[in-house]
Amino acid sequence: MRRISISLILIIVFPLSIYPMRYWNMYEIASITAPPGQGNPSFGSAMSHGDVNGDGFSDLVVGSFNLGYPGKVYVWFGGVPFDTVIDITITGPTTGAFGGAVACGDVNNDGYDDILVGRYAFEARLYYGGDPMDTTADWIVHRPSSSLFSWFGHWVAISDLNGDNYWDMIVGDPQKAEHPHFTPGAVYIYWGAENPDTLWDAIIHGADNSNFGWKLSSDYDVN
Repeated sequence: MRRISISLILIIVFPLSIYPMRYWNMYEIASITAPPGQGNPSFGSAMSHGDVNGDGFSDLVVGSFNLGYPGKVYVWFGGVPFDTVIDITITGPTTGAFGGAVACGDVNNDGYDDILVGRYAFEARLYYGGDPMDTTADWIVHRPSSSLFSWFGHWVAISDLNGDNYWDMIVGDPQKAEHPHFTPGAVYIYWGAENPDTLWDAIIHGADNSNFGWKLSSDYDVN
């Protein structure tokens, strides 16, 4: 049975030393065990955090996909103290690896962070945050029809790429190709909006056999 440990890192720095000493001490503040049901073999393979209920505390979002069974995404609300009782469970379709990728950010700029979930080879789904937050998908984008060989949704990310205060959705497709022996991959970008559409606004292609888009990261101002 898989388990997630949440730890607090304490960093002590002595600036007056000739060679500053740094002590990294980790204290476990919570331990979360995979919920029962179909074994949850991939519980914790994807994690993110964001304030989905707008209470000022960052919430923990954990994906758990299981091929042949409905994948799930679990949410634990942050707080003091932090408890290990599941507050929200989002259940996906039976086929595909729903929950294999998750990301958080405020796509529609309403003050609540939203949850983007990948279901690789099929789609990505967005769930708006709120108080209360429901578990019905508010936005679904399917893999582009031009992708003959596709792992669309294998990884996802959210970030405000164009600085308009709407966080944008980024979906990786590391197997995008027109031929099975050449897998350049691609990354699709969808601008955030009050009511975002499902047409990609930008696409970045990888080189042949690079599996570009296998992993994604976001929310860093590189320049």
